[in-house]
Amino acid sequence: MDVFYSIRENVAKIMIVLGIVFLVLGVLTLTTVFAVIPMFSLSVGILLLALGFFARVGLFSVEWRSPNGLAVILLCVSVAFFALAVASIQFQEISSVKVAHQRFDVVGNFPAGRTFEDWLIVITDRPFMSLFILGTQVGLAFFVASVAIKTFSHLGLLPRLK
Repeated sequence: MDVFYSIRENVAKIMIVLGIVFLVLGVLTLTTVFAVIPMFSLSVGILLLALGFFARVGLFSVEWRSPNGLAVILLCVSVAFFALAVASIQFQEISSVKVAHQRFDVVGNFPAGRTFEDWLIVITDRPFMSLFILGTQVGLAFFVASVAIKTFSHLGLLPRLK
């Protein structure tokens, strides 16, 4: 019984620590080519970290069947979409690779002042750019709705639910 009480009392700290662990795991496994583990770890880490901080500052101590509860729920949904957007923008695919003959005009120890080198040029594409745009727009919409509901609630323009 004491273990469950201890976990319940320290759930914010546990979420923050787990969020940091998932965030570090996502950053350490981040590669250029798409992989499932970093994307999952980054999004879950950002989400747990944000929700842990929200719980730590007492944001969840509202009456859930009220406009303030709805504002908190919308804020949490917006954080989830922002976390998805941040995790999805990190990845890119290699679309083509070519060797190009590059010319550099430099002043220095070269007789003609020019040098030529072969460079390997890697052209990449971001396959999840649409997911980033969608997550950012939906997250911003939920955030604006949350702020609007909270503002209208403080001004007394919303009715109280019973």
